[in-house]
Amino acid sequence: MQPILRRAVLSDTTEISILCFKLSEYEGRFTGKANTEEAILRRVSDDLSHKDDNAYFVAELPGRIIGVIKAARRGERHKISEAYVEEGHRRNGIMTALFAKALEWVSQNGSKGLYLTVVDGNEGAIRFWKGLGFKPVGMSGHHLIRMERPAERIIAS
Repeated sequence: MQPILRRAVLSDTTEISILCFKLSEYEGRFTGKANTEEAILRRVSDDLSHKDDNAYFVAELPGRIIGVIKAARRGERHKISEAYVEEGHRRNGIMTALFAKALEWVSQNGSKGLYLTVVDGNEGAIRFWKGLGFKPVGMSGHHLIRMERPAERIIAS
């Protein structure tokens, strides 16, 4: 069964927070730190309440959300974050489809480029984002690789 892809709404806060917490725990194995469930819940709720500068998109099967991605305006650019698909649903094109939804929103909101960070050592994620046109440009902090995608690739995709 293919999931439904849609923009998230405030009532999705808890389910999105659970996925974001799983992502934080995974990243914490590399960075030595993870956000608390409460902090993530507050951030997601705040983000969903202030929709002008950011958008979450979800992949939903009947009764549950299995994937999420966030796009947020950061000055003249946009940041992609909170990209996570539950184990058991990976490698089925879900994140690629979620990224396409986020990219559509970004292109409608004007952007001079996209960027994201990937935990150093997460080779699968680095390969995935490279396949979508992102290029590593340096480190962001001690454990994060900054990857960028030029503005001309936003509309062309």
